[in-house]
Amino acid sequence: MIHVASRQQVESLVMSMDSNESLHANGAIIKNSAIFERFNVVSLLDSGLASPFIHSIYTENPKNLFTLHVEDVHPGSGHDVQFRCFTKDDATRFLRWLSKIDCQKDFLVHCWAGISRSGAFGQFLAEYLRHDMQEFHANNPSIKPNKWILKTLRMTARSYV
Repeated sequence: MIHVASRQQVESLVMSMDSNESLHANGAIIKNSAIFERFNVVSLLDSGLASPFIHSIYTENPKNLFTLHVEDVHPGSGHDVQFRCFTKDDATRFLRWLSKIDCQKDFLVHCWAGISRSGAFGQFLAEYLRHDMQEFHANNPSIKPNKWILKTLRMTARSYV
């Protein structure tokens, strides 16, 4: 199953998985192994080019964590000068990561709001891993996938060896 979530939902989930967990002032979670035992995690964070850098909520960096710093914009939008857009290199890096993990495990995909960037990654994962799309959308009704990110992932996957 693929779960698309906001950062706040993920923080709540992690806290509920182990009552011994606590948060640093910057939001990083102390001792978060339980989440990585249950999920492959895709964490999409702002790049910090135009806003204060948003820190990862994870203190560990296991092989089933993919982190990318990218904004919810597309090239030519007028915002692409001050923000970091998703690229084909990012998509290739993501596909390489997918080839090295256990894709039978559930996925937890999150960005700040859990709608656009994470929606694009979640939808791509559902398509790429041949999940039931009706079930995916029923479980993630609030997503509005970023079209640029989804298109780039799909195009890169077609040519990925």
